[in-house]
Amino acid sequence: MVRLPRLTLGHVWIVAVLGSIFGYVCTMPVDPADFWHYLKAGQFMVETRSVLDYDRYTFTIASRPFVNIHWGSQVAYYLVYLIGQVPLIVFVHAVAVGLAFALVCAVAWHRTRDGRVAAITTLVAFIVGTPGLALRPQGFSICLLAVTVWLLERRRAWVLPPIFLCWANLHGAFPLGLFVIAAYALCPGPDLIGGGRLVPRAAPVPTVWRPDLPLLAVLAASGAATLITPWGVHLFPAVLAAEAASRSAGIAEWEPLSLLSAPGAVFLAAAAGLLLLRGAAGERWRPRDASLMLLFTYLAMREQRAVVWWGIVAAPFMAETLAAVVQSLSNRRAPLIVREGQPNPGDRVGLNWALTLVLGLHLIWCTPWLKPGYPLLPDAKRPLLAPDTPAAMARVIMTSPGARHVFAEFTWAGYFIWALDTEQKVCYDPRTIIFPPPIMGAYRRVSLALDGWQSTLDRYGVDTLALSK
Repeated sequence: MVRLPRLTLGHVWIVAVLGSIFGYVCTMPVDPADFWHYLKAGQFMVETRSVLDYDRYTFTIASRPFVNIHWGSQVAYYLVYLIGQVPLIVFVHAVAVGLAFALVCAVAWHRTRDGRVAAITTLVAFIVGTPGLALRPQGFSICLLAVTVWLLERRRAWVLPPIFLCWANLHGAFPLGLFVIAAYALCPGPDLIGGGRLVPRAAPVPTVWRPDLPLLAVLAASGAATLITPWGVHLFPAVLAAEAASRSAGIAEWEPLSLLSAPGAVFLAAAAGLLLLRGAAGERWRPRDASLMLLFTYLAMREQRAVVWWGIVAAPFMAETLAAVVQSLSNRRAPLIVREGQPNPGDRVGLNWALTLVLGLHLIWCTPWLKPGYPLLPDAKRPLLAPDTPAAMARVIMTSPGARHVFAEFTWAGYFIWALDTEQKVCYDPRTIIFPPPIMGAYRRVSLALDGWQSTLDRYGVDTLALSK
C-alpha cells in the first residue's frame, strides 16, 4: 500500500490561498492602458541593443529625452514575448505575484508556526492589494518587496545588494525596499527566528539603542547598487518627478485613497482590524513595526496604488497579532500555536491530498492558454485581452493612408503605440511623466470638449480621432 506524505489541514489552507492568488492573477485580462507601450519600448531596445531614452511614439513631444525608469521591465517583457508572446508574459507575471504572496505567507508562518493563521493573513494582504496587481512593471516591485522582507526575517540580508541592482533597473519603487532595510537596521526587534512565539507584554524593553551595524552596511551597499543603472545619480530625482507628474495628471490610481470606495473600505477594515486585534492581544508595537506601519499607511492613504505595499509589510505582524488573540482565547501557556511538524489526529491525509489535486487541476485550467475554454470561469475572465482593447480600431487606422497624427484617449494610446505603424503616432499616452503641462492641458481640453478644442487639434496637426461611442 502506498503511503502518502503527510499533508496537514494547515498545509491545505496555505495551498488554497496561494493557488487562489495565482489563479486570480492568471485570469486577469490584459488592460490596454499600461502594458503595451512597455512592450513596444522593449522591442526597440532588444532590436537596437540600446536603451530608449527619448520619445519615439508621439508627435507632440517627438524625440524629447526622458529617464526611462522601467527600461529593464520593458526588455524583460519583450524577451518573454519572443518565447511565448502575451500569454507567457501573463503567466510569468502571475508567477511573480504568486511568489510574492508565497513569501508573505512564509514570513507569517515563520513568526507564528501556524498554517491557518499564515494563510488568513496572506489572504487579507492579497485582498487589500488586489487593485495593484495588473500586468505592468509594478509586478516586479511587488515580488521584490516581498523578497526583501523575507530575507530580512531570515537573516539573509547579504543577498540584498544584487537584488536592489536589479530592482532599480526594473521599477521605481525600490526606495520602499531601502526604507524597510533601514527600519530593520535602526530598530532591530526581538529574535523571532525559529521561535514561533510572541514577546509577551511584560517582556523588558531594551533601554540602549543598538542599531544593527552589519545591516546598515547592507543598506549602504544596496543603496549604492541602485546607482548602477543607465541613469546613475539621476534616477532618484526622476523617480520623485515621476510620482509628482502622475499625481498632478489626475490619474485615479494616484489619487488619495477614498475610504468610501471599495478598495478604501477594504483597507480601512484591514487596518482597523489589525489595531483592534493588537489591543485585544495586549501586544505592544515594536519601534520597527510601528515605523513600517506609519510609513506604509501614509503611502496607502496618499495614493490608491500603494495599498498593495501596505498588505505585504503588514502581513507578518498581522499574523502574530491574530495568533496572539487565538492564544488568549484558548487561555494556554504552551507555545503560541501547535507547530506544523507535530502530528494531528484530526488530519485526513487522503482528503487533504484530494483537495490539493482538485485545486491543481483548477489552476491548470486558469492558465492563459486554457482559460478561454474553462467553463467554470466567469465570461469576463476568459478573454486574454480586456474588452476595451481597441484592436479593431487599430486595424482600421493602420489601413488608413491619411492617418498619421492620432488623437485617442490615453488609455487606448498604449495599445496604438504597439499596434500601429511607426509613422503613425499618438498625441498623448500613459507615460504622463514625460509630457509637459501644456501638452497635458491640450489633451484635457480636447477630451472634455472645452472652449478651443478644435483649434487645439488644428494647432497640433491631428488628422485622426479615435473616439468611443
